[in-house]
Amino acid sequence: MLDPAILFHMIWASTHYHATHDWQISKLSPEASETPMSDRAFIEATEDLVQLVLRGTGLQRL
Repeated sequence: MLDPAILFHMIWASTHYHATHDWQISKLSPEASETPMSDRAFIEATEDLVQLVLRGTGLQRL
């Protein structure tokens, strides 16, 4: 699973114009491989992050 902190940082960086496409790809491929994260893996990581945020804010129960 992708570390949620990476997605949070990507969201922050994109709002501050720090995130280029190449930078995002490098963050989504922490193994430094040439292949970026698959769409399905990204969707699953995003869903995990959203659930984490909702649980943390009390909007979703365990």
